[in-house]
Amino acid sequence: MRKSQKKKKRKSQQEFEHKNKNLQEEDDEDPLQIYRFEINGEPIKPEKPWPDEVENQLEELCENLKDKTTVKQTISRLEVLIQKYPNTAILYNYLSCAYRVDEKPEKAIPLIKLNYEKNPNYFFAKLDYSELCLKEGKLELIPEIFGGNFNLKGMYPKRDVYHISEMRGFMSLLGKYHLLTKNIYAANQCYEVLKSIDPEHREIA
Repeated sequence: MRKSQKKKKRKSQQEFEHKNKNLQEEDDEDPLQIYRFEINGEPIKPEKPWPDEVENQLEELCENLKDKTTVKQTISRLEVLIQKYPNTAILYNYLSCAYRVDEKPEKAIPLIKLNYEKNPNYFFAKLDYSELCLKEGKLELIPEIFGGNFNLKGMYPKRDVYHISEMRGFMSLLGKYHLLTKNIYAANQCYEVLKSIDPEHREIA
């Protein structure tokens, strides 16, 4: 789930080295991709602002969809908003998360696919669809989804600041992908980055 609200501020300036062996040519003289950027916990600002009616409800929706006692009501609210704003990517993201909280993952799957179809440039649509492809064994689609770029700076070169949830989700996804494709070196790198930015993440043993 992607939070629009400000929780607690977390900042770190880090330099990451990510060696994507599976995407590099054998004769590549510089296989290391070194990129610098800041990770923080500030609310994510979309390139194009969400509709005001959506933006004004995001914080409340985000909190309520995590609570099983309020998730059904939140699902109904999200469904109404999607009817009014069918191209608003974050609503599909929230609704798919809500269905998982409501223990109805089968309803989340078509939403994940639809969000990627409608909003292929929205990072979390890419991320959720990639997770789905991993579960379905469609590993060959992962590089295509990210346009051959396995680093955030490569995908969004004009940005120097990324939300911690973006980096955390991306490293988690890539770690699993590299492990499944037998690229142990790259999988270990992803693990180390994930551990450095979120030592309490559920995938850190």
